[in-house]
Amino acid sequence: MSDLADLHRAAFGADGAHGWSPAALRAALDDPSLIVVVHADAYAIARPILDEAELLLIGTRAQARRNGAATAALAALETSLQARGVAKIILEVAARNAPARAFYARHGFRQAGIRQGYYRTEDGTDDAVLLERDLGSAP
Repeated sequence: MSDLADLHRAAFGADGAHGWSPAALRAALDDPSLIVVVHADAYAIARPILDEAELLLIGTRAQARRNGAATAALAALETSLQARGVAKIILEVAARNAPARAFYARHGFRQAGIRQGYYRTEDGTDDAVLLERDLGSAP
């Protein structure tokens, strides 16, 4: 757990991200309904339900960004999901999060919808962009 908590702090800072406290991370590791993959300097957490999975969180140590760590974590997660019969992965990302949106686009995710005003921000709200990708398709 300390490795994941340290990695999460290195990815998102001391305040964490999206409500993922150290206790939430500990619970994720103990939750059999979640898949948690830690790969070098990145990690990913997903919730599979039947033949679909929601990517809940992906994080990369700040100094390791743009070196393939997140790609490796995502690939390891997808392999694990496919082994469980998952055919599609879905996620949501803040519309203003251009680096994350570019990352997902490079990995073959396509827009499936928008949730207007979903995220609260310091200056109001931001839309959530819903993305999806069939796991059988190559990026």
